[in-house]
Amino acid sequence: MTTNSGELRWPVSLATILVITLQLLLPDRLSLNFQNSILIIEILLVLFIIISNPHRIAKHKSHLWYSGIVLNLVMTISNIAGVIKLIDLLVHGKISDPTQLLFSGGSIWISNMVIFSLWYWEIDGGGAGYRFQSEKYTPDFLFTQMSNPQFAKPKWKPVYLDYFYLSLTNSSAFSPTDVLPLSRIAKSLMSMQSLISMLTLLLIVARAVNILN
Repeated sequence: MTTNSGELRWPVSLATILVITLQLLLPDRLSLNFQNSILIIEILLVLFIIISNPHRIAKHKSHLWYSGIVLNLVMTISNIAGVIKLIDLLVHGKISDPTQLLFSGGSIWISNMVIFSLWYWEIDGGGAGYRFQSEKYTPDFLFTQMSNPQFAKPKWKPVYLDYFYLSLTNSSAFSPTDVLPLSRIAKSLMSMQSLISMLTLLLIVARAVNILN
């Protein structure tokens, strides 16, 4: 949601806290050896961002934007490590409990979806601050409301929920639905997300079939 005072911070903060919680709950064998250090870094970055700008994002602040990029990067590395370890366990048949399989695989899939929604939110047009400040910015994603302004409110701009929807559809359909990536970084991120999501889901389904048989 946006107003003349900026985009709300809390949806992004809530999404970030969800990812950190899911990473915290993952079994040790799906986490890095220094996972506790990673979680501490993530928590400190979240606290720094929230304390520095707790309510609305009204203008671009470089130190907060870079902090968000670093936070996304750390969460991405942690999640990719979980994907790699999950693949290794599934390939070698070391997960035989369907409940653990669904929880671990589902947590990684959800984390992947939320993390990439945060990436899209951070990179599009240089970030939420730039999008709010500028009437004309160079977008990385083309939303329906941009190409068909008759379906949007005056001065419509995407907020975090729009990027969450984009990420959710890309994770489940493995392709954009009504949002088109324009920049190379947007296309690269969407391709990476689709590959991770598809690989995770295919391996979970294949292993679940083997367990049931």
